[in-house]
Amino acid sequence: MSDSRILQKLDQAKAREQQRLKAGADATVAGWQCFLEGVLIRLEVYLHPGRLVTFQSLTPDERRFFEELAQPLDLPPDACAVFIPPSVLQAMLFAPESGPAPARIPSDAGIVLVSRCRDYVLILNTLFAMPPYAAGIDVYEEGRLLAGYSYRTIDECRTNLPRVIRTYFKTGKPTTG
Repeated sequence: MSDSRILQKLDQAKAREQQRLKAGADATVAGWQCFLEGVLIRLEVYLHPGRLVTFQSLTPDERRFFEELAQPLDLPPDACAVFIPPSVLQAMLFAPESGPAPARIPSDAGIVLVSRCRDYVLILNTLFAMPPYAAGIDVYEEGRLLAGYSYRTIDECRTNLPRVIRTYFKTGKPTTG
């Protein structure tokens, strides 16, 4: 996708955010969904229907976490998902002109974003936060927080992620488990 097409899609996302705000959406929630949509738009060319993808450069711990996460995850065929590990997320937050990212104490094991492919009305955002923070899954729809799930541990969050995905990204086929 060309840079001009990406910019056009980002502008459309901002316009949707403004429409949602005019309709009474909370500014913080609508803004966060727009931010997540922007991340997904930028990654669109790498996303594949029915698959969880990630970045090429992962630390050994991040790769192990991704493999453990992806193995039991059965995405609907019209859903796209990306695992963004902590090392990539931190790099995304610092531009070359801002200097190197400061050393950080790990506070999470990464995030997973799920949406219908190229459709961002509904976005599922999973944060595998480490204590003292809570791991959780938030579901956003049309600028509203549709649902929020909080878990005691990252493993509990990871275990429940497939069920939450099935709940919000139904395929019409009966599911088990």
